[in-house]
Amino acid sequence: MKKLSIIIPILNEERNIPILIKRIKNLKLKYEYDITFINDGSTDNSWNIIKQLNKEENRIKGISFSRNFGHQIALTAGVDNSHSDILIMMDGDLQHPPEYIPHMIKKYEEGYDVVQMIKKNQGKRNLLQKLSSFMFYKLFRKISGVKISSHISDYRLISKKVINQIKKFNEKERFIRGIVNWVGFKYMEIKYKVEERKYGYSKYNIFELTKLASFGVFGFSSFPLRMSFYFGLFFSFFSFLFAIYTIVVRLMTPEKVPVGYTDIIVMITFIGGIQLIFLGILGLYISKVFEQVKDRPIYIINEKI
Repeated sequence: MKKLSIIIPILNEERNIPILIKRIKNLKLKYEYDITFINDGSTDNSWNIIKQLNKEENRIKGISFSRNFGHQIALTAGVDNSHSDILIMMDGDLQHPPEYIPHMIKKYEEGYDVVQMIKKNQGKRNLLQKLSSFMFYKLFRKISGVKISSHISDYRLISKKVINQIKKFNEKERFIRGIVNWVGFKYMEIKYKVEERKYGYSKYNIFELTKLASFGVFGFSSFPLRMSFYFGLFFSFFSFLFAIYTIVVRLMTPEKVPVGYTDIIVMITFIGGIQLIFLGILGLYISKVFEQVKDRPIYIINEKI
């Protein structure tokens, strides 16, 4: 019989863990399965609860990091430590309803290697977060060539083939949503309704979402670098035309040439600003290369059960 693993990253979800376990058990899944919680630096009682649940039932397992390494790294640790035929990733905040798991398994049995859950709604996100998310995914599809939905989530099923390919990745900064789509294989989507969080609060604030977006853009595209070249080419051409214009005006009607340096100052300030922006982009890419060549482990396991 094929084995199924459910990996669940958690950060301070002590009140949600028992509820989630109960709902998964109620599904009466036909496959032999285990549930692995990845404790991403929780400061509440989450890890002690997982250890107690493990004593009661050995199919409940856990990996505890030495500190917080981030949601995408926690998912990576779950993949790295998986030896199952089927892997399901989901969050531990109850916003990913486990009742969809049988539907995902059914699609896997039909031959799909990736069954991606797509949100019907955005939950309680504010207007700014919804608009930013829509614009990011629209931009991401344009510049990366990876076609992912604007309502994608980290709730998915992947097959052994996909698991084995993801294990080969060695990036320090991970954008799992992009990686799963990038590897290919037979893919399909199922829509689900995001449930309201019962306890705790979302760990993905606007800053964390911006950080995740940067992983996607800089990890899957060199477009910002190419854009700096195109901008430089355009403004060089524009500056050349402007120089010719000022020379012609000076020769043809010298009395009409304005006194002062306002136009020069405006041009210098504008072009200088553009240069600083793209120097910043270069700096971001260099910082990511720096992080990669240091070759530090992307996570450290403190305890494993």
